[in-house]
Amino acid sequence: MREGGGVQVSQDLSQIIASRYQEYANSAEFRALGAPSLQAVDLSPTQMRAREMIVDRIAKDYIDDIMEPVRDELVPPTELRGSVQGPSDFSEADLRGSLGATAGEGGSSGSGGFAHYADEVSREIQEGRGSISRQHQAHEEHRESAIRDAAALPAKAGDKLGKKWFEGRDR
Repeated sequence: MREGGGVQVSQDLSQIIASRYQEYANSAEFRALGAPSLQAVDLSPTQMRAREMIVDRIAKDYIDDIMEPVRDELVPPTELRGSVQGPSDFSEADLRGSLGATAGEGGSSGSGGFAHYADEVSREIQEGRGSISRQHQAHEEHRESAIRDAAALPAKAGDKLGKKWFEGRDR
């Protein structure tokens, strides 16, 4: 479907298209295309394109009818906000300096705020590594168990397909 003014029409238009298709197909604009029936399934590429053109026009006209009452009130988003400036150039030192300055202004002792932050991040990273390592170990154990079980399958299948298995079941 087509978007316009920040609104997207997300509804089933099949009934609307079905009710208007024949009227559009017989209109002066589309009559020369030789549009197929909407229910036809074995279409040539030309017929498919003709049908697509008519269906697209029906959908466009339907949306235009919905938008008509409010179209004059819509304002392009660029007129509302103006242009958006990209970030300026900065370095890692600029970022580190701003962190230290912010921490110092907040009452922490100079770079102690940054050091505390760095320690906290380091602890979180170590916890994450430990969690990943534990998960990896559990997955490896599960994989090894699956390999052992898969290796035993032929023997189990052989037991159940053997003559003794059938004899023991009164068959």
